[in-house]
Amino acid sequence: MLRMLILLVAGCLLCHAVAKAADEPTAPAEYTHRVYGLFAAPRENDLRELFKKEIPEIEIVSIDMPNGEATFKYDEQKVFGKGTKEQIIQRFDMKLGGLTRQAFRIQARDETPADKLQAVEIPVVGLDCPACCYAVAQIVFQKPGVKQARANLKDGILTALVDKEKFNRTEAEEALKQQGVLLRAP
Repeated sequence: MLRMLILLVAGCLLCHAVAKAADEPTAPAEYTHRVYGLFAAPRENDLRELFKKEIPEIEIVSIDMPNGEATFKYDEQKVFGKGTKEQIIQRFDMKLGGLTRQAFRIQARDETPADKLQAVEIPVVGLDCPACCYAVAQIVFQKPGVKQARANLKDGILTALVDKEKFNRTEAEEALKQQGVLLRAP
């Protein structure tokens, strides 16, 4: 009987400790995510301004334009509530996408090793405004194996960072043509 009472008390103390730990606030931590919408240099400032004005509870620690990633600092439970890593990223994406009409999006970080990545350049005709650059980059970004896609207004070049084992250049070029994008010879 005494043994049973000791086990019952120990179980209650353990449950109380677990419940108390779950209720304690968590500290902000740094998380690196893919950011879609960083297709041109001015977009970095746009993203920073957006977070300052609209999402001050999330700090941008750094932005890696070449890889289309950013490191953020936030308390995930405070900002997004409890959930799995995938649920937190989905909530972050919904928040950011909703504020920007999907111009910026958040995805899980791409863990493709650097030795499997290569830069692919596709010359494009008619990149005469930031919206054109965005649209062209979005078409290619949605293709398998694409880690990042950017379009340079000045040079008329779409540059994609791709997993060379998963990316099909011909398929990407066909997708661009189907959307009315004119390609020029390299």
